Amino acid sequence: MHQQTVTIGPFDLLELEWEEDFMNMTIKRDGSVIGSFVDKDELKLGRRFSLPDQRQITVIYTEFGLEVWLNGVELVSGGKSGSVEGFANAVKGLTWVGVAQLVFALFLFFIDTDKSRLAATIGLVIAGSLLLGLAFWAKQTGSKIPFWIGIVFCALNILVTIASGSASGILITGVLLYYLYKGTKSEAPIPKRKQFNDPNAPLDSNL
Repeated sequence: MHQQTVTIGPFDLLELEWEEDFMNMTIKRDGSVIGSFVDKDELKLGRRFSLPDQRQITVIYTEFGLEVWLNGVELVSGGKSGSVEGFANAVKGLTWVGVAQLVFALFLFFIDTDKSRLAATIGLVIAGSLLLGLAFWAKQTGSKIPFWIGIVFCALNILVTIASGSASGILITGVLLYYLYKGTKSEAPIPKRKQFNDPNAPLDSNL
């Protein structure tokens, strides 16, 4: 059995207990069960529970780990809803554009039989790998440095594209630039959650 304790007010705690891989999770307050989840798949969908004092909490498992929300604040990391969302969207933006670059590079490699666009293909692979690396860095550490590097990369890419007389990819790059900027203004949900990443930690690991 594994356990996570979350403070929801002065001398007011929630106790979350689960078996391996978040199976059979129960949520208790003052020893009374106020909610439960059957497995991790159900936990990923999330659920809202009412407290006796009419406050409502939301418990969900996301890409950043276990989250408990109350009044717009994520109690495990201390992040606020809109701000944390901005960080997550920036990571997703880097990931999706990075994957798209690699897929397009693979497409070019196979359809261009004379390999006249080999340089462009290599450039796409490098760009895609860079963006995926930045996404991984941000997600694992909670650092905003990858977002700033991504902003510089996007700005240079737009300038080079315009200078070459082309408009290819400017819209996608511009959208990514926007999400990265919003990410720099956000709160990272990761740092305070590192100690909770392993659902199979000993029962008293967070006490």
